Amino acid sequence: MPEPEFVFLAEDPVHRRLRCALFSMSPDISYIDVSVSGSETQVSLDDLKQTIRGLTAIAADAEHVANRLIPEGFVAFDPIEYDEIESLFGGWFDRTAPSGDSFVDRAEFLARAVDWLVERGAPFTRQLESWALSGRPELHAFFAAAGDIADGHPEMQAEAKRRPDRSKRTSSTVLHQDGLLDSLFAPDGGLAALIPGFERREGQVRMAAAVDETLRHDGVLLAEAGTGIGKSLAYLLPAAIWSQENGEPVIVSTFTRGLQEQLVTKDVPIASEALQRCGAGPVRGVALKGRTNYLCLRRWMHESKSPSTDAAMDALKIKVAMWLEATASGDRSELALTPAEDRAFNSLSAATDNCLQTVCRSTFGNRCFFNRSRVEAQRANIIVMNHALLFASLAEENTVMGSLDKLIIDEAHHIESVATSQYSFVVSAPRVDRMLSDYAVLQGTSIVGHCGRAVEALSVTGALQAKPANARKALEILRAAVTAVERGKHWADLLFQAAGRFVEDDDDSAYAVTRRILDSTRDQPNWQAVYETWESLDAVLADLLHSSRWLIGELGDAAGESQAIEKIEPALLDLSVWRRELEEMQARLRAVVAEPNDGMVYWIAGRRNSSDASVYGAPLDVAGLVAGDLLARSSSTVLASATLRSQGSFHLIRRQLGIEDANELVLPSPFDYRSSTLLYIARDVPDPRHADYLDSVRAAIAGLAIALDGRTLALFTSHAAIRGIQQRLRSDLKPLGLSVLAQDIDGSPNQLVERMKRDPRTVVLGVAAFWEGVDVPGDELSGLVVTRLPFDVPTDPLFAARSEQFEQPFQQYSLPRAALKFRQGFGRLIRTSSDRGVVAVLDSRIFTKSYGTTFIRALPECTVRHGPVDELGDAATGWLLHNPQAE
Repeated sequence: MPEPEFVFLAEDPVHRRLRCALFSMSPDISYIDVSVSGSETQVSLDDLKQTIRGLTAIAADAEHVANRLIPEGFVAFDPIEYDEIESLFGGWFDRTAPSGDSFVDRAEFLARAVDWLVERGAPFTRQLESWALSGRPELHAFFAAAGDIADGHPEMQAEAKRRPDRSKRTSSTVLHQDGLLDSLFAPDGGLAALIPGFERREGQVRMAAAVDETLRHDGVLLAEAGTGIGKSLAYLLPAAIWSQENGEPVIVSTFTRGLQEQLVTKDVPIASEALQRCGAGPVRGVALKGRTNYLCLRRWMHESKSPSTDAAMDALKIKVAMWLEATASGDRSELALTPAEDRAFNSLSAATDNCLQTVCRSTFGNRCFFNRSRVEAQRANIIVMNHALLFASLAEENTVMGSLDKLIIDEAHHIESVATSQYSFVVSAPRVDRMLSDYAVLQGTSIVGHCGRAVEALSVTGALQAKPANARKALEILRAAVTAVERGKHWADLLFQAAGRFVEDDDDSAYAVTRRILDSTRDQPNWQAVYETWESLDAVLADLLHSSRWLIGELGDAAGESQAIEKIEPALLDLSVWRRELEEMQARLRAVVAEPNDGMVYWIAGRRNSSDASVYGAPLDVAGLVAGDLLARSSSTVLASATLRSQGSFHLIRRQLGIEDANELVLPSPFDYRSSTLLYIARDVPDPRHADYLDSVRAAIAGLAIALDGRTLALFTSHAAIRGIQQRLRSDLKPLGLSVLAQDIDGSPNQLVERMKRDPRTVVLGVAAFWEGVDVPGDELSGLVVTRLPFDVPTDPLFAARSEQFEQPFQQYSLPRAALKFRQGFGRLIRTSSDRGVVAVLDSRIFTKSYGTTFIRALPECTVRHGPVDELGDAATGWLLHNPQAE
């Protein structure tokens, strides 16, 4: 092993502090951790050399660490200058606990301050330098030095997004960590002291070891951990250890909000306490949310001073004004908002394109809620976010995502669908109308109104005063925009009406209508109306974009020469954001109608006898996008789920995500399903196309619910089926005191689950959201009904297009996906080792079709019985009364 540059004493808290500080700023160092068994923490270098024979590396002394922390080329600083810098940046960076060595503390803090400036670019830093010369001369040398570094690193922002270069770092021999994971899971270890009835689970220990190996030695791990393994702690504990050793965060991404909250409020605190009981430090975990969750103070100040005719906005203003007196986070989740108020909050949120950083920094300082949340995340060991934010953040600059090096993706089977959503789009008539109205409306405020006031101000006090012809042209463009917008709305209405008629011509369904757009589609005669109206709309959009570009250029130049830039910049920002969004919308419509991308699937969807049609686009394949945009930025990636394999193989998930080289780990559930679960397959349920099908389903659900006194969840594959039985099922069960709750009729999935937990004498009818993520342990849920095998709708445009990529679409794509979802639905019933219950399958194809055994084999080995629907209730009663574990 190459001789390390630093030696750190593992037991010494000062050495641990120095190491974390150094690694956070200098990822290219080489080091070694040593532990001297039975010695005191104060050990000399000679003692270390005796422990590790032949070692001649220098010890980790404070001055050497500090010299490595200070950015190359930076000038030396004196205490007076440092105090000024600390005063300026103190609100942005919260330093870690002091080590007692002020020189190292100051070097670390100074390095972080310089990096913060460099990330924002040389122009920004040079502007601060010029202002400091007259306003804060004691800081002039500091900004000048930071500007020199920024000038020398023009690609720093791009480099920050790439994988950190660890080629110079040797493997860490962390002797004090040997056996730490084992001790955490030991019968008398850290977890046993915290969790009542804790038992060491070999599957959990194996997963923790595999995650630890992946984080330390890089690579990709595919881990399928069945229910009951305890996968959250299995990845959180090694992640926390790695973070503490290296001074960098580990990002954990989940699909459901419930799991995100569980990790932050329950599992991370357990991991932290367990590690502290074993001699490690505390673990800091934070939940990271998207921009729209945070209040933007600039937009709030503007809206609070503006008159409003919207009752929801006025009500929201009252709540926000009072809330601002107390909130520290600015997170909208702290507010109890009505649906209307929640929609109104979107106009006050810190949306990406509306973030005006330079104005906000000068006006609000470190009070920006969104930026403060990112600063908090940078100090954390574990950063928890959801999959949607994970993908959305890939395109953001200057965010914590620059540290996306160690990544753990839980509920990883959702990654393909989330990535598809991230790279998909929909354009509708209301969306076009809103965008055009944002630009110019005949009454009220709009971008045109803001720009008009900016032009008038610049004509009097700014550079446009010397260019009256340009000022006149700007005002003429703004006046003409009102007329152009009305023309655009007219052609947009005609376009989507033509699209609605076109899709109806090819669909004989009674309600929703969908039509995929192919090259051959665009050659059909009835496509001509769509094409012609699009051409007219496209011409209007092109004119608006051309004039807005001229306005941005002219007003931007004039504002740069004006003393009133702070009054002009917000209007310019709004105009620039609007122009980018309109360009994107124009490109999407053009792709659908005339210039398709081979890697995209396009379709039109609407409702029969309605002009409410929308156009859609989605990527045909996200494997390259996931592998290139996400996985390539991480040196270590763990993808975990209870359901990653399909038909006993990881092949499908590998293909979907573009994963070639990965380690695989399969950990079956430790639960005894043969004694806990009865799988009852009904033999006499009619084909779904038969007139008696819904009556048979209703009878089966009612029979099971009566036998179980409620406590039943029924899984459907369509809302139409739920609507077809929910009223009659209520009539059947209401006289018995049993409630029937239907998804989206009686509440959201979360609301219905909570109501079932409060009153188990309930039957819940659910669609897609209930097939996974529902967690009702114990006696509150004893019966699960699968009404149909969960095959994808074959006419869905995206599913159809992706199926065409397979030689045998049904066997290789449709069947594996359905079997995987079937397993996910089955997993809703047994949540703990003491749970018992009945799963009823009402789709006769499971035993009449050759592929039916695929669904049975997808499940854990449970007790299986076949029988008629009218015997389901008796079978369930007998099963629950019988206790095979007592035999």
